[in-house]
Amino acid sequence: SLNTTPQKLYEIPEFTYAITCNGAAVYHAREKRLLFGDSMPYAEAGALFRELWALDILLDVFVGDAIYRDESKTALVERLSIPQVVKKFIIDTRTTVAGLPAYLERERPEIHKFTLNFLPEAGGERKDYNHVVEILKKYPNFTAVSGGHGNLEISKRTATKGNGLQKLAAYLHIPIEETAAIGDSGNDREMLKKAGLAVAMGNAEAQVKEVADLITASNEEDGVACALEGLALCAY
Repeated sequence: SLNTTPQKLYEIPEFTYAITCNGAAVYHAREKRLLFGDSMPYAEAGALFRELWALDILLDVFVGDAIYRDESKTALVERLSIPQVVKKFIIDTRTTVAGLPAYLERERPEIHKFTLNFLPEAGGERKDYNHVVEILKKYPNFTAVSGGHGNLEISKRTATKGNGLQKLAAYLHIPIEETAAIGDSGNDREMLKKAGLAVAMGNAEAQVKEVADLITASNEEDGVACALEGLALCAY
């Protein structure tokens, strides 16, 4: 979602565009203007939401530039087995509403993405994860990838960061071969496969590293800065 874009990025003069929601929404960030959208139609997305709502999971809904969560689900955040900084992020960046199912049914919006976080069970299993996998088999137009920490992010099958990058490059008249991308999670894989130069973070998942041209330092070692400076991609 555009509203989760770190404000520090806006201090960089060259920062102009943002590929959000795993490619479902590409924005001119400074103008807060949607350039390309590839959302899930509510007829299908609403049916999927109703099935997911019945499970004991933390379910967030990305609509426009907002992320909605039912207030009854907020208490689940502290039960997640994720770093405290991530818990704070998924609390601070969500808009809580009372009666989210009724709101969605009334407004029937196109939905960019669902994010699902799972409660831990004994033995390290994720509660209801397998149930979600079975549910998704009924929705072939949607796909799920992980954004990290064992979550699932569901979007339209054609909505990937790779397709978002391709659309933005074409819009800017930049050959895709002249683009570069840096990523660490499963939802970055398609983007790295499309980019002319693919860089994986040192802490990236194995499936991300296997499609990368280069591997930089970890996120705790300023890996993005190392990559930009090492490849002379910074503007001075």
